[in-house]
Amino acid sequence: MSFRTSLINIKHSIKEYLNFINQASKFIYQAQNFINEDKRLIRASQKFNIKFTNKPNPPAPFPQREGGEIKASLFAG
Repeated sequence: MSFRTSLINIKHSIKEYLNFINQASKFIYQAQNFINEDKRLIRASQKFNIKFTNKPNPPAPFPQREGGEIKASLFAG
């Protein structure tokens, strides 16, 4: 392998490494934004006394007929 080929290989390796660092820094930036947004949601939920749970949402209300009118219930079931 010639000296010139070695330099080209080194140059290519450095470009790949810098591309990797660039992608990693973008990922870290997005992760920091996600964490900051999560912190804002937690502060807002504490301020308004909102509790987050892992429970599924109630099923969508279904219209019920009463005397020719359609009346939607708040929670079905």
